[in-house]
Order: sequence, then C-alpha cells, then structure tokens
Amino acid sequence: MVETDSVHSSGASDVDTDVGENDDFDVLIKNQVEDSLYSVSTRMLLDESQVFGKIYRLRPSKDSKHAAEAIIVLPREVKCEEFGALLKVLCSDSCIFRKPSLTKEEWTSVLKLSTLWHFIDARNFAIKNLRPLISSLDRVVLGRDFYVSGWVKSGLQRFASRKRTIEDDEAEKLLFYTTIKLLRIREQRRSKLESFDLVAEVFKDELDFLRSQEETFIFAKDLNSDVGVKMESPVQK
Repeated sequence: MVETDSVHSSGASDVDTDVGENDDFDVLIKNQVEDSLYSVSTRMLLDESQVFGKIYRLRPSKDSKHAAEAIIVLPREVKCEEFGALLKVLCSDSCIFRKPSLTKEEWTSVLKLSTLWHFIDARNFAIKNLRPLISSLDRVVLGRDFYVSGWVKSGLQRFASRKRTIEDDEAEKLLFYTTIKLLRIREQRRSKLESFDLVAEVFKDELDFLRSQEETFIFAKDLNSDVGVKMESPVQK
C-alpha cells in the first residue's frame, strides 16, 4: 500500500523506527524522496528486503504509533521517479496485481534501487525485463554499475566480434583501458580460433570481481547487515 504527499521542507531525520508486531495491522512508514512523502507498507518493505530494514533501523515493536509518525529520509541521489518505479514493482508483487509495464528507464531505476537496498526479487525482475531492451553498450555500463557479470561479458563479446568500429561516444562510456583491450582482442581474433574466449581471458579480473559481488544477491532472505555496502569496481579509467 502506498500513499503520496508533497512536502516543502527536509527537516525530518533518520530515526529508529519501531514496527508493529500485530500481523493484522500494517503500519505505513513515510519515506521522504526529494519534496515528496511516500507512505509505504512497512510489512512490504521488511518482507522484500532485510537490508533496507537494517539501514533505516526498522524494528519490531508493539508500539506502532511511533512508526506511523516517523519519516525516513532517503539519500539525495534517489529521485521521485526512481522510487516510484521501484514501488510499482514491489506493489505489483505484494498485492498480486498485474505485472507492471515499465519503460527501459523505469526498469533501470528499479535495478538501481533494488541493488542499492537488496530488494532481491525486484532486482531479478528488473534484470529479466531489461535484458531484451538494452544495447551492447548498456550491458557493459549497467552490468558494471549493478553487478550483472553476464551482461558485461556478453556486451564486451559483441564489441569484440562486430565488424563496425567502436565509436567515440561508445569508447567514452566503455572507458579508455576497456577500449584499448577490445581493440587488442579484435586484432588477436584474426590469428586465433573464433571459439576461443578472448574476452574471458583479457577481462578475467574484472569479471571475477563482478561475479563475487553478484553472489551477494543470491540469497534474498539470509543477508547480513554489511552486505548492502557497495564496493568500488576495479575498472581502470
């Protein structure tokens, strides 16, 4: 369940938030995003992500009044349209509504926030729905940002095998050293068997790192409080 209100101040602060234990009563927690307040089902948030509950200190309590009055202030980099896209997916799952029809940009927002807060089911759903919508460049960029190793590998393979050259705008987003490595692979492919996986060899360290981060999203219900910390990618710029 979600309700939305507008606010014109950001004086609210991150506080310990008690959540009612009674299964028949679901408290609506206010989440402030930019200049809007979203009243969201606490039960839904906790059911979908233990990490979100730990980050914002949502905890069981018989006193639900405090939770109803509390406001969770989300990070400034989280935009209203991004949070709204995530809620569309969470609500469609929790309330057994028809699966949402989102744009590529909205699915990207869902992937971003579900990765940030470990909403595992929403993350997997976003990956599934984005797969047919994204380009080779998107696969590399989004895969690096949100730890989808398969996207990075397949995107790099497409750049390495295609006949068309790598354009300037693509090189900028791929990053300098990645572009150099891809050009080297394209040269090597001329003298080696097509079946030899040069991308896996040349980008082994990066792909291994991404897989190690990706594994933290496998177990949706057994996450530790330190899992939600995002690590820097070792990609050279």
